[in-house]
Amino acid sequence: MKASFSRGLTQMNADKPNPFSSAFICVHPRPIVFWLVPARSRRRVARGFTLLEMIVATLIMAIAVVGLLGGISGATRNASRVRDYDRIVQLSRLRMNDLLLDPTLAANGALSGRFDPAVSGGLEAGWQAQSSIFETPPNPAPNLAALERIELQVWWMSGEQRRTFTLEAFREHVLQPVSTSAGAPR
Repeated sequence: MKASFSRGLTQMNADKPNPFSSAFICVHPRPIVFWLVPARSRRRVARGFTLLEMIVATLIMAIAVVGLLGGISGATRNASRVRDYDRIVQLSRLRMNDLLLDPTLAANGALSGRFDPAVSGGLEAGWQAQSSIFETPPNPAPNLAALERIELQVWWMSGEQRRTFTLEAFREHVLQPVSTSAGAPR
């Protein structure tokens, strides 16, 4: 085997002396597989893309780009809607905190208003608050504590559609002589 291997390399390189002819392993700049492949197959044929291949590749890329653009536009719309909703929720929380601390909001009273467009990010938005006595002591009397419910309904325009949501909170209310009448809810 060693002799036939060396002889094969010597025959291929007959014009060059082979210093490793007696060695078992031959170190050569080209791999052995290169010498085993016929010369015809070793030639590289320069080949480009055909017009049909280019049309198919362009069509596939166009379909992918259209799909990605559709997904991006949908994501942009959703992000805008979430941003508006988040802004309105924050404004609603601030308004509810103000109402909970507002001593002028009477029991069984109502208030309404609009949010400043500079604060609401240019959205047309407003609110309406309704206060009512939620629970009274068993024998209501003036200067006793009762539980007051404040319902805040917030609206804003999303395009042509009016969207709303409601917040609800409770606070302590001191009964006044007027609110202890027989018709007050329990």
